[in-house]
Amino acid sequence: MKITVAAYHRLAKAVGALLTLMGAGLGFVFASYLVTGQNPFTGSPLVLDGTGLLILASIGAFALPLGLSLFSSDSSTSARLRIAAFALGLMAVIRLAGFANADIRAAAGFAPLAEFFILGSIGLVAYTFRPENESPIETRMEVELNASADQAWQLIGEQFGEIGDWASGLRASSLDRKVAVGAVRTCEINGFGPFPAGTIKEELLEFDPAARKFSYAAKSGMPRMFRSAKNRWSIEALGEDRCRVRSHASVDLHWWALPIAKLAGWGIHSEIERFAEDLRHRIERGVAHPRKQSALAHA
Repeated sequence: MKITVAAYHRLAKAVGALLTLMGAGLGFVFASYLVTGQNPFTGSPLVLDGTGLLILASIGAFALPLGLSLFSSDSSTSARLRIAAFALGLMAVIRLAGFANADIRAAAGFAPLAEFFILGSIGLVAYTFRPENESPIETRMEVELNASADQAWQLIGEQFGEIGDWASGLRASSLDRKVAVGAVRTCEINGFGPFPAGTIKEELLEFDPAARKFSYAAKSGMPRMFRSAKNRWSIEALGEDRCRVRSHASVDLHWWALPIAKLAGWGIHSEIERFAEDLRHRIERGVAHPRKQSALAHA
């Protein structure tokens, strides 16, 4: 669920306050245990085994700096909040374990089962909400090529529908009309990572030859976990025979797929790196990458 950037930063600060309080409290309990052997909040003896002591120290040491970092409202806030969400989820699991183990319960808190639901809920909220200009998966590619910007634009922009001729992640591609806003590209993709092979249709949303920019969004054929996907491309001239190509893809997931966003992002990122190799080989050498040539020969 997306909210305004200002509201998102308020959410981050609220989670940061919780983690800071938790980290400081656990640090205080840990220090008191080392000095007096007692729980400073109850005044009673605190008996911990090695596991309980390790849990107490590690959670406090991790939660305090992470909580304090969430009071910053910079471009890294979202990444830190996702880490905080996972941390809260882990703490919730530890609370659940503490419900059945007295030593862990002594270190983890006074009402482990209640804390399990509270921390788990806060962690889920922190992970689910996103600023309005960001998606759960954001991947970027930037590659400098020994070719002119016009050459790169001709291949990537003007030949938008012919990407399947040289990209090894695709079996084939076609365009339903002349390249322009509204044109739909059909891509037969090979399976990669957790994603199966299939057919994806993508619609051009923006196409600006003068600025060498275009964007498109997936219309159908995406893996079931995806709600939407959009990709933005631009080409910048660095000289007569050198240019920089940038790509920025945003993928929204259904709520039930959010816990595996990081794994899905890794899979997409590895495919983007392979695409960059294909692009460089096709632009700078004039022919498709050997792995694409091999795939075409065996088709």
